[in-house]
Amino acid sequence: MFKVLVSAVIKDDIAVFKNNTDIKPVLLDMQDGKNRFTLLHWAVLHNSINCLEWLLQNKVNVNLKSDKGWTPIHIAAIKGRVEFFKKLLNNGADISMKDSRNKTVGHLACSHGHSTILEIYLKQGQDTEHQDYLGWTAAHTSVYHGTLDCLNILIKHDCDIEAIDNDGNSLIHLCCIEGQVDCLKVLCNCAKSIGILTLLTLLQNPNDKGQTPKMVAVQNLNDSCVELIMDTIKSVSEQFGNKVDSNVDKENVQLNFSNDESLIEEKKCETEDKVQNCEKLTKESGASDIQVKKEAAPYINLSKKMLLATLEEKDRVIRRLSDYLEFERIRREKLEAQMDENRIYIRNLLKLTTKNQETNRTLNGFAKVKGNT
Repeated sequence: MFKVLVSAVIKDDIAVFKNNTDIKPVLLDMQDGKNRFTLLHWAVLHNSINCLEWLLQNKVNVNLKSDKGWTPIHIAAIKGRVEFFKKLLNNGADISMKDSRNKTVGHLACSHGHSTILEIYLKQGQDTEHQDYLGWTAAHTSVYHGTLDCLNILIKHDCDIEAIDNDGNSLIHLCCIEGQVDCLKVLCNCAKSIGILTLLTLLQNPNDKGQTPKMVAVQNLNDSCVELIMDTIKSVSEQFGNKVDSNVDKENVQLNFSNDESLIEEKKCETEDKVQNCEKLTKESGASDIQVKKEAAPYINLSKKMLLATLEEKDRVIRRLSDYLEFERIRREKLEAQMDENRIYIRNLLKLTTKNQETNRTLNGFAKVKGNT
């Protein structure tokens, strides 16, 4: 009888339930032997709304778990069935239950990109920071699968963008592993709104293997992520330079961190001229060496700062080129490995072709002999 009811639920054949008044209540909560699904699980899975409503009216248990620890509301989150989700919630479904991998309804909604269900889940006051068996929060799950709408909802609900998993991977690490550049952009903007230090920390902190997000992106050949990280760090560095400019202006010293070497050289010469003029005028007025040093100090400091900025910029360029060289080296090695595989495949095809030709010649010889006889 239970198999008949399961078949009816899969087809959403409500007549089977209405016409069989002798259905025992125990059958309504029975679980099958394979998946430990109840009739309610099957109704949600196969979008059988009529059977679902009938089962709920007959007060079935809405919180029985399958072999994977899924209740019917977990199935609704996986399939993105919003109407089913609401009906189960209104009929006593426990939205806080975890499956066998310690995943919440929020994790499952993020895995499959069902943002509406995630929104309902969070409005019930559920925790955004619960970690599954990998140490992943819902946000980790979202960035790994590239479900951008879900990530935006989690950020709106103040999820922890600095959370790390059991391997020390941040959300940005997972973006770089899977090449989710759109999620990476959102996280960088969010971190930047919190503070420059937060952004730099997320971009440069290593995981438990000592790998920074950029290293992970290079390793997985996700060059879009590599470029975004490097451009973001460069942008932050330039902004930091502008803040230094404003501080120096207060001391009536003009400081320019331009990347234009000709402009920097011009400023350097201008500074040296001012120092020499200062020394000349001070000597003519009979001032002491101490006065000379005091007058020249702002210009000397300016020259040192500009030279330091130039050196730092050159170091950044060198590091960037080194990263690209490493990226190209890894890609070349992978391409060479693929070429080796293709060479082996071609050799095998040639051997097979040669063998077939020999076989055809032999068969043709037999056919001629047979024809002659």
